Amino acid sequence: MKSVGIIGIGRVGGLVSYNLLEKGYNIRAYDVIENYAKGQIMDLKHAFAFKDASVEFTSIEEMNDCSLIIITAGFPRSPNETRADLFEKNKKVIEDILNKLDGYKGPIITITNPADAINTIVAREKCRETSFGFGSTLDSARLVNITKNASDFIMGEHGENFVPVLSNKNVDREEIAKRVKEDNLFVIENKKGTEYAPAYHITELADQLLSNGEFSTYASVMCDGEYGIRDLSIGVPVRIKNGRLEKIVEIALDDWENERFKKGIETIRKLTG
Repeated sequence: MKSVGIIGIGRVGGLVSYNLLEKGYNIRAYDVIENYAKGQIMDLKHAFAFKDASVEFTSIEEMNDCSLIIITAGFPRSPNETRADLFEKNKKVIEDILNKLDGYKGPIITITNPADAINTIVAREKCRETSFGFGSTLDSARLVNITKNASDFIMGEHGENFVPVLSNKNVDREEIAKRVKEDNLFVIENKKGTEYAPAYHITELADQLLSNGEFSTYASVMCDGEYGIRDLSIGVPVRIKNGRLEKIVEIALDDWENERFKKGIETIRKLTG
């Protein structure tokens, strides 16, 4: 049975652990707040006592032989912060984690914000084909909840300059983008953070990566010339096979979409260099 390393088992990490245990994966979890983490783990043990899946508290170093690692660790944002505001302090968190994963060769899902800049660091340190920044599928779900059209999606920066790609462009796209942002902030303001939606979509991505099949999704990955970008991770349509990036799908962007996309690139580049 495959083991998944969860680094940061707070609200989102705890729910992802629950979802993956329910699917039959073993969990190795770590959190800097050790008492809370052990409480989460005991709660999960009680939930799955009658199932053939295990969850244990381990060090990060003990995750080097896991099949997948999910990094949720880092400082969360408050309603008056952008994701980019978190970069300097979360960069230090990620660099410390990567130093402890020096022997790990498998796929990594990074949730820590700002997701694109953080995943750029991970991909530069680890491997372009196995480093996946999370956010685009969640953003797309927020968009579809508004437009009610499953073919609509969001790419670009997981931040202020996200790019709604709409099947029906005869709409007020600025207004729709505003509503997507407002819906996200509504959750943060009213319950102090998102949990169910990110946990569900993270679990889906993790399960697909672990299945070693072939699938299409949206993720932040390091581009290698696609969309005119190199050495920078940003949300794009991707094709994944056997747990590795197989292809970045390039689509034509109109002027409005391209302007937002380029602003996102500039923001990520300023943070990561």
